Amino acid sequence: MTPSLTADKSSPQSASSSGAAPHILVFGGGALASELYAPAVARMGKQSEYVFVDVAPRALATLNAAFQGLRTVASGYQDLLSNRKFLAEFSGVVVALPNHLHRHAVTACLEAGLDVLCEKPLALDEATCLELASVAEFHGRHLSIAMVRRLIPAVLAVKEALRSGLVGDLLGVQIHHGHDFKWPSESGAYFRPENGGLLVNMGVHYLDMLEDWLGP
Repeated sequence: MTPSLTADKSSPQSASSSGAAPHILVFGGGALASELYAPAVARMGKQSEYVFVDVAPRALATLNAAFQGLRTVASGYQDLLSNRKFLAEFSGVVVALPNHLHRHAVTACLEAGLDVLCEKPLALDEATCLELASVAEFHGRHLSIAMVRRLIPAVLAVKEALRSGLVGDLLGVQIHHGHDFKWPSESGAYFRPENGGLLVNMGVHYLDMLEDWLGP
């Protein structure tokens, strides 16, 4: 499959000559793209520097309708990673694909010479996480995981209150989480068993916050 950019009729090569070539790929045009990454790119005015990739044209049409000037490619990520001429324009990639694809996608991106920011979870087991760290080290690339709830101001305030003794001695922790499901998921991938279930999607955030507040 030959990649074709939308929202811009120039090829990557002609864009490069003008100094406006995009340099970050975002693999996945679903909810993470529409709710988080595309709004941030648009707010920063960085549409020329990012390209959103998804195999589903409908997902990309939704992004293009919502964010003027966004650059998109209708393609599978494996097809793009095999196109070295196209990849020469990019230095990094955000992996925002369904969880069960993370291992393969992250490995392929690192082997293609790209730095990677992978949405959590990096993988569904410890051995795979360590394997991917080794792949990144072998290829001399950066590998990071996007899991930032511990940086939310309210979460930081709780951490400070606990560590400073503002709320007294901690005797125990109870966690309750539940409300109407409002995260957009047209594909239904969020609910499929191969993507990990409740602990991977939300439970892990609370485990991470507890470790940040209270220590390992």
